[in-house]
Amino acid sequence: MKKLPAKRGRVAVIGAGPGGMAAALSVHQDGHDVVLFERYPHARPAGNILNLWPPPIKALGLLGVNTEDLGAPCTSEFRNARGRRRVRAALPEQVVRDYGGGFVGLLRPELYERLLDALPKGVLRVNHTVERVEQDESGVRLLLADGRVHEADLVIGADGIDSLVRRTLWGDSPKREHNLHIFGGYTFDDSVETEPGMCVLSHTRTVQGSGPPSATRDVTATSGGYSKRSTQAGNSPGTCTRPRPASVRPSPVRFPS
Repeated sequence: MKKLPAKRGRVAVIGAGPGGMAAALSVHQDGHDVVLFERYPHARPAGNILNLWPPPIKALGLLGVNTEDLGAPCTSEFRNARGRRRVRAALPEQVVRDYGGGFVGLLRPELYERLLDALPKGVLRVNHTVERVEQDESGVRLLLADGRVHEADLVIGADGIDSLVRRTLWGDSPKREHNLHIFGGYTFDDSVETEPGMCVLSHTRTVQGSGPPSATRDVTATSGGYSKRSTQAGNSPGTCTRPRPASVRPSPVRFPS
């Protein structure tokens, strides 16, 4: 029996972050009409440091994103707070060859630029704020802030922590407090003593730190970031200092570079 061609659908994606752009690329590849709505004047990166393992690098390539020379390739080690190596992430040579090093560090704006370059012309619509979502048996309607209405067969909500799509489906709900605070930074200072191409991840019972290399616009930077259950911190590549809770001695926690 001859397979009938699939119906060309109308898909709307709300939110032009990495998830929204990836969803739009995938939907377009499948042959559907897709529109990506972003409320801001441009798709702006959130956060700073980003690391990618082979699976997302492969996914980006399959979506048509240019992954050539993406970020700074590096190898990874897990060490304890005293600097002793606990685990080294060994990747097959084929994986390292096929995925530009296997594990790469970069700054988020570069990933946004690559995703934006891959989007077909006319898919992204900036300065378009969706204020309400309605649906019935005939489809979905997006009511925009300027009074216009966009109709679609399917809506993908990629609109972040305050998602309008989620509220429409399940109502308001309080944000879950995770008490996890993340700090990150990077430097181009040549005097920082680091092993080239090495990402070190280390931790204590309350602090996790990492110092992977990152690459942006043909310049390689050394980045250091860590997450902790506190709101006060000092940060430099490979080093972080805890605040002084009553139960913790006032000594710095130093992560090897």
